[in-house]
Amino acid sequence: MPRTRIVRILLRRETKRLQKSPSALAMLGLLTAIAFLMALGTGQEAAAPDVPADMGTIVVVVDRYTDAVKRVQTQVPEDQDVRFELRERLTGKQGQLLGPRMWHIVEWRNHDRTDRTAIEVHYVGESHAAIQPFLDWFHPAMHDVMRGRPWVEHSLVRRYTENWSSQGVRNASIGDLMKTEVLGTALLLMVQFFCCCHLLVSFTAQDREQKTLAALALTTASLPEIMLAKAIFHLSLSVIGSASIVAILAPSLLINPVFWLTVLLGSVSTMCVGTCIATLAKNQAAAGMLALCYMMAGAILFFLASKFTVFAACKAFTVECYSFMLLLFAFKHPSTIMFLRAIVPMVLLTVAWVFVARRCFFRHGWK
Repeated sequence: MPRTRIVRILLRRETKRLQKSPSALAMLGLLTAIAFLMALGTGQEAAAPDVPADMGTIVVVVDRYTDAVKRVQTQVPEDQDVRFELRERLTGKQGQLLGPRMWHIVEWRNHDRTDRTAIEVHYVGESHAAIQPFLDWFHPAMHDVMRGRPWVEHSLVRRYTENWSSQGVRNASIGDLMKTEVLGTALLLMVQFFCCCHLLVSFTAQDREQKTLAALALTTASLPEIMLAKAIFHLSLSVIGSASIVAILAPSLLINPVFWLTVLLGSVSTMCVGTCIATLAKNQAAAGMLALCYMMAGAILFFLASKFTVFAACKAFTVECYSFMLLLFAFKHPSTIMFLRAIVPMVLLTVAWVFVARRCFFRHGWK
């Protein structure tokens, strides 16, 4: 029997198992529905009539002129009116920032104790679309200059000339509270985790618990073929789910090679994590709990990395760190290739995970 036929039979088996699990298909449909609702919100935001044609003046308020500030200052495009001012020169008696009503203000805060840099952009008007040309070069410049720091935090808030009220919060749309690229990146990471870790852990642990995986290993199908069939099936689910979300939020991203390379590397590494989890767990319940713990541990690590330097160093050894950054800037710059140096550590980490997962599956995963 040809080996390709064996792989096709194993793929057909995985497909039938997915058809018998409607909750899995419902989860993918839910994530796609969230992307569709987000696209509707951003479409209304883009059609806002009060977006000025001219970006206007942008003032970057800094605590002091550090080397990082000076390096970013040298990268300001010639066609943009961007000024750098000390905080003490624009601070009022009550601690509020002063300036003309139509100025966009960017706060650059340096925390000496945690060595963390926080960026807060206060834009004028109903939408931040007017300052998008500024954000297009400022965000990459900040990531390039502050790469040695543990965290760079960006947030967009509307600059109100009057006091912020609860009525303003109630009237704010989802497009004002969450940017498309941030939510899109989060949805893509969720799709990768669900398809390549959760489902793989569930199916593999079920096979181990019912002893069907050992029975398959005793047939003409070899262990590499079983592992290859699982990888193709879950990778295809991840690619289809990611492509569906991107087609809704940013169709131009479908021709971006950085996006596809990031999705493939992230999906493969997540599959390897799921394979190791399914290998260590003795039953399906334990495997599902370990997969949930992995997801929660990653979220906690990313939060602690913004507070403590030691956790920032640990975060650099996770594939999600580079995957998040590459996907985020692929959304921001669909026509350019950003941060190619992040691809190298991501590839190395993925290769390491493939080696570990293959060794674990061949030794213990099929028993």
